[in-house]
Amino acid sequence: MNGLNKKVRDFRSNINKKIITETKYFKYKKPFILKSEAVLDYLEIAYEIYRKLNDEKDNAISICYALTGDAHIAGYHEGAKKNRMVG
Repeated sequence: MNGLNKKVRDFRSNINKKIITETKYFKYKKPFILKSEAVLDYLEIAYEIYRKLNDEKDNAISICYALTGDAHIAGYHEGAKKNRMVG
């Protein structure tokens, strides 16, 4: 079985599992200079991690979803009864 078929099989086996996510924050506590030369006093970026990085480190996806102002893309937060997915 080639690598792509294994990834598809793994994806299909995990598709119905309940994924619990937690919003985490990267905090840069120094002045951050924008291209426009405006300065932010600090920078805070919210993100979530789903599953783990594989040994090949080729299963990472970065999604910048600025339209909602929310870092939560899919899955469940602890205690949530409803799945949320951008689509």
